[in-house]
Amino acid sequence: MKNPMPIKHPGFYFIYKGGSQMDTRIALIGIIVDDLSSAEKINLILHEFGKYIVGRMGIPYREKGVSIISVVVDAPNDVISSLSGKLGMLRGVNTKTVYSKI
Repeated sequence: MKNPMPIKHPGFYFIYKGGSQMDTRIALIGIIVDDLSSAEKINLILHEFGKYIVGRMGIPYREKGVSIISVVVDAPNDVISSLSGKLGMLRGVNTKTVYSKI
């Protein structure tokens, strides 16, 4: 858009310059759950960030007594960090995040 388009609202004046206001990235959050009592809290956190989640897969590894969850997100960096951090703070939960280069 060559000329910014003004948007008027009582008490505010915005100029739209086009483009995305929030750049997002694709990331994979790997989650290993050693303490299954954290499962409900994990699901609550994932639900909180549901609008950013592209897909998830959970694998119970019964022989080792752990669960492995992979979550693919498309979100701004701060949202990805917040999600990973909240999950990683839970007892018996370890996370690692891998970002795409896109």
